[in-house]
Amino acid sequence: RDKAQAEKDFQAAMEAWPRINDLRFAYAGFLRAQKRPDEAIKVLQTVADKGKSAPDVLTARGQIAGLLLESGKTDDARARYRAAIDLVTKPGSEVSEYDHALLGLAYARLGEAKPAMEQSDEALALAVKSHKHDLPQGIKYVQAEIQLALGNKSAAVDRLAEVLSMDPSDIRAPWLLFLPRMQLEPTWDPIRHDPRFQAL
Repeated sequence: RDKAQAEKDFQAAMEAWPRINDLRFAYAGFLRAQKRPDEAIKVLQTVADKGKSAPDVLTARGQIAGLLLESGKTDDARARYRAAIDLVTKPGSEVSEYDHALLGLAYARLGEAKPAMEQSDEALALAVKSHKHDLPQGIKYVQAEIQLALGNKSAAVDRLAEVLSMDPSDIRAPWLLFLPRMQLEPTWDPIRHDPRFQAL
């Protein structure tokens, strides 16, 4: 509620822990929610240019492309998505579960449904096999974004319902992370007034 204080806290955290890119992703999300896309892109560009982790670089490039798309800069966004895809699909690349999901999202936002769904399905299958407690829920959140990008609004809400289906008493329950994102991220504006989305 205190946006000025939130911004100070983000700045202090990034200064204290400069190597933690998740802080930059969170801050970029804050800026995006405040309708400050140019500033968000500037923050993400530092990860895209200097990030030492391939997943972080992919995430940053994908989020930059998403911000450009939201700003109406379609050609630039498409070029950025294509570059992100090339980063992951080049020979010798190690592709994580989450990378597959982000790759699917890039394809979806390029309007390429078949490879989008292939990567989406592969991401979830690998996540389930990993036996990591919360990973499948994170993948399903991206799958909802993929469905929405492909115009499948009902399927997107179905996936979000699965994301939030864990017992709220479990401290690891994903609603602690994903519910605030659903409330704030412009991604969900096309279904924000859908009664099923509002019920979630």
